Amino acid sequence: MKMRLVVLLFATLMFLPAMFASFVSAEIFVAELGGVHNIGEELRADVNLIPNIPIASHFTVDLICGEIRTGIFNQYYNLNAGQQQNVLVNTQLADSYFTKIVLLNTTASSTSGNSTNLTNLANTNQTYQYIHYNNCYLAMSFGPENSASNAFQISKDILIDIDLGDKFNPGDSVEVAAIAQKTSELPVNGFFEIFVDSLGLYKSGTVSNGNVVGEFVIPTNARSGIHNLTMRVYETNFLGEITNEGFFDKEFRVNQIMKDLQIQVNLVNIKPEEDFIFSANTYDQAGDIILSDISLVVYEPKDFVYSKKLVKSGVEQKIIFALNQTPGYWKIEAIAGDLIKRKLFYLEELPRIQTSLINDTLIVKNIGNVDYEGPLEITIGSAVEVKHIDLKVGSVKRFKLYAPDGDYSVGVNDGLGAQVLGNSFLTGNAVRIKDVGAGFSDTLKNPWVWWLAILVFILIIIYVQIKRRFIAKKKAVMEGKNPFDTGMSDSIGRGTKENASVIVVKTQSQDSEHTTNTINRAIGSAKDSGAKVYVDGDYKIIILSQKLTKRIDNEVGAVKIARNIESILRDHNRRYRDKISFGIGVNDGEIISEIIENKFKFTTTGNLILGAKKIAQMQKGNVLLSESIHGKVGGEIKTQKTSDNFWEITRVVDRQGHEDFLNRFTSKRK
Repeated sequence: MKMRLVVLLFATLMFLPAMFASFVSAEIFVAELGGVHNIGEELRADVNLIPNIPIASHFTVDLICGEIRTGIFNQYYNLNAGQQQNVLVNTQLADSYFTKIVLLNTTASSTSGNSTNLTNLANTNQTYQYIHYNNCYLAMSFGPENSASNAFQISKDILIDIDLGDKFNPGDSVEVAAIAQKTSELPVNGFFEIFVDSLGLYKSGTVSNGNVVGEFVIPTNARSGIHNLTMRVYETNFLGEITNEGFFDKEFRVNQIMKDLQIQVNLVNIKPEEDFIFSANTYDQAGDIILSDISLVVYEPKDFVYSKKLVKSGVEQKIIFALNQTPGYWKIEAIAGDLIKRKLFYLEELPRIQTSLINDTLIVKNIGNVDYEGPLEITIGSAVEVKHIDLKVGSVKRFKLYAPDGDYSVGVNDGLGAQVLGNSFLTGNAVRIKDVGAGFSDTLKNPWVWWLAILVFILIIIYVQIKRRFIAKKKAVMEGKNPFDTGMSDSIGRGTKENASVIVVKTQSQDSEHTTNTINRAIGSAKDSGAKVYVDGDYKIIILSQKLTKRIDNEVGAVKIARNIESILRDHNRRYRDKISFGIGVNDGEIISEIIENKFKFTTTGNLILGAKKIAQMQKGNVLLSESIHGKVGGEIKTQKTSDNFWEITRVVDRQGHEDFLNRFTSKRK
């Protein structure tokens, strides 16, 4: 019995500590922590300690991230059973907590969001990586009790959202706006940097409450195409060390703008029959070639157009100039958009003759581009003769060859080299060379000379007849008669007196299609007003009277018609090679006129036509007014007096009125 009591007592003593241990415990309660925190932020944990038994011990808190444990709190508390102790555990998250974590080499990406255990950049030579400390938590211990917070993440990332346009022109001012926030969703207060390495651009500034505003200017010589903008946003601690950092890349395009046009030539001095190669190129703001259409015009000397074409930039063009092409300074004009460039080159003079032999006649032709003057050595058999050649461009000379009857080899040497023209059977008493145009007897034997003589004789007869008529008309004018009178002498008594204005236009020009059309068009503009037009040799005489135009004030109308004719003739001289020499005189006076069977007949009473002719004969290429008509149009026509006591027009006050005037005349005739 005693043995059982001893065993029971021993067992009771053995289990007594375990029974007491079940009652000796403490509860540790911690509030939920945020899921993400950034370096430099304050980590706050609200903890309640409620022991079930009296405990006097240190309450410790460790921050654990992976294999790294860092003590952040240690405080002694002596608490009774059931006594509640509120503890605020706070610490600033610093890089120094994590210096033992191994750096992993991963590619940076502002949008990756991958959870990777990385260290801070303790080594400043390392390339920046986006860093996340994952699976972190707080480990707490108070006496025998342990507890842990929820898991959270510690990050160094800054997320950036940029607002930037897609296309810009060189010289544009570009505004960059961005929102920057940490992974914890708190706004950034720090700094930003903008890099555009391809353009050599850099910009920095401060970030306030997450707002980033930067501005830079695209260089005027920026290369066109795609460029990359990199924005860096970061925060620092009080030591200036970077705590959080983020990057963002954004592409944009710089437009290609045409800035220059250049003409390249292979030679600035070119000889006929040489290859002249040239091209035109357009360049953008960076000096790169732009593929574009270019209008090319090549001008001969005196600005005559040689060729026109539309070409692509950079495509070579070639001209092979003929031997007789005009020498001097030529010009290339290139037009692309608003750009115009011109380049001169010089086509050199080339004296050159061509010789040929037909039977017993040597033919020498100037095929060069300048007059030829120089000796020509002519060989007939073993005999040598030298002739002086003087030929205009394109001209030909013929030489008759004589020698004792026989077959002879004929050759020439113009100083550039000897040439054998062939064999010819010649006749004569001795070797001699005769200019075909020098012998009168030979000329008479040519049938073409006889036909030419007959033609000249006919032309002389025609000229004499025209001259006689001209003298008769001039005499009639000097005697006060009208050379354009069409049989009014028998009925002049039935005519009436009226004021008339007369325009006399004297023209001299080469007989060509261009000049004839221009003169007809100029005089035709007067016919549209109702005026009558007469032709007297080089003179075109235009009559305006009330019977014809149905207007009383024909003086101003005559001046404006004359000014219109002057404008047409001057425009022709600007546009065409065949020039028109002209003079225009305007006069007014009285005529006696009537209309019979729709035919206008008149005779003058003074020097109305003669006075206008006298002015037109001066041929100054403008309109001159007589003293009489000037006094009637001075209010509407601005003039100035010439040294010849006539009046030259300086300005027509109402140009629209001129058009209305012609329109009214035309409408009344209809």
